[in-house]
Amino acid sequence: MPTTLLTGANSFVGAHVINSHIAAGHNVVGTVRRANLVDEIFALHPEWKDKLELIVVKDYAEESNWDEVFGKYSFDHVRRPSPPVFRRKTLILSPHLRSSMLPLPCLTTRPTPTTRATI
Repeated sequence: MPTTLLTGANSFVGAHVINSHIAAGHNVVGTVRRANLVDEIFALHPEWKDKLELIVVKDYAEESNWDEVFGKYSFDHVRRPSPPVFRRKTLILSPHLRSSMLPLPCLTTRPTPTTRATI
């Protein structure tokens, strides 16, 4: 069974990604920024309790915060559903978007042998 890391598991898009990956037979590890969101997610989706593991990563932009995540799991896929923001035809890379890109360097400094796709 493939294992997928999903950043921003509490987002609207994240919920749909979790649902589709669980339906496809994936083990899903999701990250959230605050511990209270773990309970909120499972309150909304109790059917995910045995199929989803949630980890609190308080600051996505701090590379050392990813040590536990990449040290504990071996991922086949990494999903980061954070869209860019456009204002008046200008792409703005918000701090949220910049921090959501952090798992990419982590994959090169802490490679996971089975990682096949980062989306």
